[in-house]
Amino acid sequence: MICDAIEEYNAEQEYNVFLKMLTDFVESGKSAIALVHIIVNPDGSFSFYDFAQKEIVIEAHNVECIKEVFTDEDIVVSVLLATIPKRIIWHTNENFKYDNLIDTIREIFKEKLFA
Repeated sequence: MICDAIEEYNAEQEYNVFLKMLTDFVESGKSAIALVHIIVNPDGSFSFYDFAQKEIVIEAHNVECIKEVFTDEDIVVSVLLATIPKRIIWHTNENFKYDNLIDTIREIFKEKLFA
């Protein structure tokens, strides 16, 4: 029981260090795009659009292969880290199932997120 608590504490500390590294990366990087809209689709997947409502496409040879390795949450954060937008507008619906994702994005991108 004590070992489990220690492991949980260590995992939380590693996660916090990782979030701090991502936050520092975002704060030190130049914004590549002015605005990213994140749309939660009816099936629970995500779509990304820029300020001109042009879809931001995830460039990959096989998106299904990516989804086998990375979670939807990983993909959302990766798109945001790749673009480092000045503003993020989150559009959700009743199918939203990622309770901690918005908190994680807010932790990394701070005041850039509008949810």
